[in-house]
Amino acid sequence: MPGNDILSKVSITNWKSFISRVKTHAAVARKALEEDDTEEATRLWRKLFGSRFKSTQKSAAGTSTSSFAAVPIEKKSYSFPDRAVKATTPRGFA
Repeated sequence: MPGNDILSKVSITNWKSFISRVKTHAAVARKALEEDDTEEATRLWRKLFGSRFKSTQKSAAGTSTSSFAAVPIEKKSYSFPDRAVKATTPRGFA
């Protein structure tokens, strides 16, 4: 929206730091996705999300993610509106 430049108050140093963190976290997420060992994958996800990502049971050790049914992933391209859309969030939300 015109007049709402959210990056106007972000310094180049902060932007570079943000991009560096995104690259680091993306690498960890990719490694977690590719991991066959459930315990290791969980450890990697918890590295990103902390305790919000539930830990696996030790009894599940040795269970690999390859034992789960594969779900096909639809590859869709993103589309963005050509105009601003009125927000529908309740009053008082950011």
